[in-house]
Amino acid sequence: MSNRAKRSGAVGTIVDGRVRDLQEHRGLEYPVFAREVGTTSPYEVVQVSEVRKQAPSLNERICIC
Repeated sequence: MSNRAKRSGAVGTIVDGRVRDLQEHRGLEYPVFAREVGTTSPYEVVQVSEVRKQAPSLNERICIC
């Protein structure tokens, strides 16, 4: 997930759920924010809603839709 997002120009990822392989994300120096860390169910579906080319400004509101 992080490799593909980073190559696409993303500067970080916010996940409304759990992520796994936390050390790999950290090793890429790519910020991933999630509710929990652990293995995910194979039945969960993730849909990309937006890709930003630059990081939001400090204190800028972000929408998690």
